[in-house]
Amino acid sequence: MRAAVLLVLAACAHAQEPLPLDPSRRAAPLDAHALVRADPGGSLDDVTRPSDAFGPATSLYPSAEGLPERYIARIEVASAASEPARWIVPLSFNAVTAVWVGADGQREVSRTGHDVPLAERSVPLAHPPVIALDLAAGERGTLFLRVAHDPNTYNTVITPRPVPEEAFRQSLRASDLFHSVFLGVVLALAFYNLFLFVSFRDRSYLYYVLFLGSMAVFAAADQGFIQQWLWPPDQPGRFEIQFWGLALAAISYVQFVRSYLRSRTHAPRLDVVLRGVMGVWAVCLGLGVAGQWIVATTIASGAGLLLLLMTFATGIAVHRAGFEAARYYLLAASCLLIAGLVYIVMYLVDPALHGTGRVVLALGILLEVLLLAVALSKRIQGIVAARQQAVGAQHEAEATSEALRDANALKTRLLGVAAHDLRSPLAGIVGLADLIAFETPDRPEIHELTDAIQRGGNRTLSLIQDLLVTAALEGTGIDLERRATDLTEVVREIAEQYAPHVEDKEQTLAVAGLATPLVASVDPDRFYAVVDNLVSNAVKYTPRGGRIEVACRQEGERACIRVADTGPGLSAEDQAALFEPFQPLTPSPTGGEASTGLGLSIAKELAELHGGTIEVESALGEGSAFTVVVPVREPSGVEAG
Repeated sequence: MRAAVLLVLAACAHAQEPLPLDPSRRAAPLDAHALVRADPGGSLDDVTRPSDAFGPATSLYPSAEGLPERYIARIEVASAASEPARWIVPLSFNAVTAVWVGADGQREVSRTGHDVPLAERSVPLAHPPVIALDLAAGERGTLFLRVAHDPNTYNTVITPRPVPEEAFRQSLRASDLFHSVFLGVVLALAFYNLFLFVSFRDRSYLYYVLFLGSMAVFAAADQGFIQQWLWPPDQPGRFEIQFWGLALAAISYVQFVRSYLRSRTHAPRLDVVLRGVMGVWAVCLGLGVAGQWIVATTIASGAGLLLLLMTFATGIAVHRAGFEAARYYLLAASCLLIAGLVYIVMYLVDPALHGTGRVVLALGILLEVLLLAVALSKRIQGIVAARQQAVGAQHEAEATSEALRDANALKTRLLGVAAHDLRSPLAGIVGLADLIAFETPDRPEIHELTDAIQRGGNRTLSLIQDLLVTAALEGTGIDLERRATDLTEVVREIAEQYAPHVEDKEQTLAVAGLATPLVASVDPDRFYAVVDNLVSNAVKYTPRGGRIEVACRQEGERACIRVADTGPGLSAEDQAALFEPFQPLTPSPTGGEASTGLGLSIAKELAELHGGTIEVESALGEGSAFTVVVPVREPSGVEAG
């Protein structure tokens, strides 16, 4: 008697309401009609054997209410249709072995799951993993599910609800069509913006291309296109790809926003926050690679909300800062913000709404990328306008430069003509002054006048000579007549020439290095003019009683003539303008000598024509030292003039 009571109680304990399947009504999820027990392992016979261990379950996902990672579920199913029907049951688990036991005891076995290759699935559909139940009119039976599922794997939560095959296929076709259009638009925009990046070299386009490419990977993996068409059918698919695509899309999107809005310039504080957001997503990416999917997806949901809010806030701040392009971004970003918020809220409220939320997110992204394309087209217009303005300014500058060159050439020709025409009459005036002085030896009052005429005339002739040389340098140039020249002889001749002037000013002129010939390939007359100018300036600016030193030496392949004095020295400002024509300098001649302001500029250009230069060492109150340096041999491949 007691045994009979226990059997009745056990039967009542295991009694379960069958799941009715009626094509005219929406079926209930398996969770509401499932009894579960731990999987003891063994053969399929162990799965379907009677057991007292079955108990009710509110969810079939192991993450809920302590359900083990391996378990067996039993669902009683009853067809309420008046004709045979095929039902599709989505089972988003790692691996599922389904055993259908009909009323006649016949068994049908099928397999599915993310870790089950397509070649081994009864219904070779990548996403979602499904099994099919073929039920006759009014048929009853039991569905056993041997489930193996690790809750710490990346997985899209799908409610295991039976759906009539035709309704399922229609929904799948609509979803495939939508995602195909989405991928087509995204990839077309990606290639177009890649072309724009190559054309304009604006990094905003590159980051936008990376964002679009990552979103394409996310969408293709989410819909199962990658696993269905690109993955080997005998290998398990990798649905983690969609998370990696999403994380890379988030990072590249933030970088695009930073580049497009120039947040580092217009909103530096928010730019720091945006870099932090990218760092959080990088952490999520790393956790996903390490297999910590529960932590990765939890952080990613918060990081996604932070991304949406902070990029939008940055757009507002940049727009307030006066950056007009931000308004186009704000229009596009508002679509992503609304869709993203809906997606995140749906995911947090119920993970089973994850799939619907992704459709909303995809719609928001699709609308945003189209509006961002408009925003970037506005940027193109700005870049093109700026380039046209730059080209116009360049043409204007070239025209101005050409006019300046023509004016300078005209000035040089006029200067040369004027100087040449003035030299002859001035030479005649100086000559007449000499003749008058010679013819009136006993008229000192006339000699004073002729001396003044000679001094003024000689100064003017010196200026005219400098102007002629300057005109030649600026115009057609000067042809150097190079030949081997002993530079010590040039220095000796100049020293002898200035000996009377040095004696008049009670100065000391010391010359060193004349014992050894110093031969270089130079134009003797032009090089003479260079050294003459340096010695002349030393005598001119050194006070009475001062010292002037001229030294000749050879340093490797260079010949050096150094002229040093104990004059007042030059300030940094004077040294900066030293070789500019007509530049007034602080020091003044100590003996009332004339200065044209052209000597050093001419000397420097003549030295450079020889392939050399003039080096200066000077400090206020410590004198100056000028060194003309020329190569010993004429540089090969250099034409004189």
